[in-house]
Amino acid sequence: MPPGFVPRGFANREAFEAFGDTLYRGFRRAGWTDVELYLRGSAVTGYRWRDGRPFDERGERSDLDIAVVSRELFERAERLGQVRNDRWSEPLKRKDLIPYNLEALQKNIAQGTNRDISFMFYRNTTSLTKRDQPYAKIEGTK
Repeated sequence: MPPGFVPRGFANREAFEAFGDTLYRGFRRAGWTDVELYLRGSAVTGYRWRDGRPFDERGERSDLDIAVVSRELFERAERLGQVRNDRWSEPLKRKDLIPYNLEALQKNIAQGTNRDISFMFYRNTTSLTKRDQPYAKIEGTK
């Protein structure tokens, strides 16, 4: 994405950066320090993958899909049977995040954005970039 890109669902670049700071701080508090975060899906493309409808069409609240690149989290997901293939996990919602100590972070982010939030864990950055789907790096204080 171009420098200064603001994904849909965020009022401005500052709001997106604050979102990133909150995410990175939450992962650190949960004990996960090897994370790189990316936003995927309709917040980046502007439309839903499933049906091509625009982001937040007709007042519906689109969700935010967060890609988490972390070998440690991915390997834990593998052990828990939450991996779809050898590169990424299934989308994980709040109850799925309990074994990672991330359910409070997911709840906090969902309430702060007033959107459903899902996390997908990726083995490495290449696993994310090879999916041939747009993504935006989430910057934040690591």
